[in-house]
Amino acid sequence: MPTERSQQVEQIYHAARERDPRECAAFLEQACAGNDALRREVESLLAEDDGVQNFLETIRRRAWTCGFCRSPEIKAVPFPEDSF
Repeated sequence: MPTERSQQVEQIYHAARERDPRECAAFLEQACAGNDALRREVESLLAEDDGVQNFLETIRRRAWTCGFCRSPEIKAVPFPEDSF
């Protein structure tokens, strides 16, 4: 059963993910209400999430660039060339 703290972290994390990145710092300031440990924990989760997204984006771009995704044997959703 999740602790009150883990529920709080999860709620703030999900609420922060739904916000525009430009508003995230102000939201965290208000939501964490001066609790620096709570804010660091949520920021750490957000940073991990960003790292995973960047990694996946890099893999998609490399696969598209080398032609892997365009191979007739691969049934993948095309990655638009103009999006890089």
